[in-house]
Amino acid sequence: MEANTLDVQDFCDRKRHIQKLKSEIRSPLVHPVPSILTEENDGRWSVGLRRLLRPEQQDRFIELKELCRRHGLYNSKEDDDMQEAILLNFLRARKFDVTSTFDQFNLAVTELKKLRIHEFYENMDLNSYEETRNMYPQWTGRRDYDGLPVYVLPLSHLTKDRIENYFSTLESCSITKKYSQPGVSAARLHFHAFYQNLINFVTPLCSELPRRSMEIPVTASTYIIDISGVSLKQFWGIRRYLQILSMLSTTYYPETLGRVFIIGMPSFFKSVWSAVSKWFDPVTRSKFHILSVSEDTSTLISFMDPSSLPIAYGGTLNWRYHDKPILDLQARNLINTLYPQNVEGNETPIEGPVVFQGGFLKCLGTKDGTLRRNISRPMRVRPNEEEKDCTACS
Repeated sequence: MEANTLDVQDFCDRKRHIQKLKSEIRSPLVHPVPSILTEENDGRWSVGLRRLLRPEQQDRFIELKELCRRHGLYNSKEDDDMQEAILLNFLRARKFDVTSTFDQFNLAVTELKKLRIHEFYENMDLNSYEETRNMYPQWTGRRDYDGLPVYVLPLSHLTKDRIENYFSTLESCSITKKYSQPGVSAARLHFHAFYQNLINFVTPLCSELPRRSMEIPVTASTYIIDISGVSLKQFWGIRRYLQILSMLSTTYYPETLGRVFIIGMPSFFKSVWSAVSKWFDPVTRSKFHILSVSEDTSTLISFMDPSSLPIAYGGTLNWRYHDKPILDLQARNLINTLYPQNVEGNETPIEGPVVFQGGFLKCLGTKDGTLRRNISRPMRVRPNEEEKDCTACS
């Protein structure tokens, strides 16, 4: 009875939150998109998602959900919009072919259950989590004009030696060993942990923040891949690592790639792109934008506000790779407890795995052998601070 009451309260809270955000979005859009949010859907994402589908696509979506339910793969409640959006990602990736979508979704769900990925993410060592964070694209804490989180990866950071040292470090972690299984590398477990952070923290948080289409949840990201300073020898040494990551991400987390901007292109890159592009299907390849030095900044700021773009790429955001996310005002208002103050009064961003669910921020993981289970419902800041402009929607 209590759980049902909380569900109703969360839904009502989100409805009021979305209505408030709709009234806050005042700035003109750089790329206007017609809104499909109407009073009849009450801000429910599931209704917005379905209105984007043609009738035959809706029928296939319903067919897929029922097929997954019968096989115990999809047990979400009818109003669990984020899970519905994730399932739709699989269907879109398979061009609405129900049979092949079911096979891929079954494969993904089976692996996550077999490897106990959700449990691993909640219990993983904070230090090994940070090691993993430093081997993947990192969220700046900002969003583009569509509300998609912006991730950055300077490819020069990845070297063959650094990757090998990273693999060795993971293999020695006691908690990772606990979840390891024959034939499954520690790096594979940590790959899933990276995406668990994306789908359980970053995109749910961004889905609650003001953006063009509040009726559609955020399930994808924007990536800036900086390949300046990378030699052909270095790229050749890490190509296998990059290829495996791309294969795993498209298999287990399809359609989470919104768009990719490749900047700082060295002279050799055009010659290798023909080979690299074969790692992706045609639809995914169309999401890559290879920018010349003369057009990178102008292109990037056409997709995101300068305050959301790091200084290194022509914006005003004082963020560098390895830094913790610097949330914009709207995000900080929503989860201000992510930045507690230390005894000196300075902010110390929380490290390790976190989850944002049902309005609660959950700080998880294991620190010095002790499980961390800090769960809070963040308080909102003063109303006059919430009224400042929204850069993600300007």
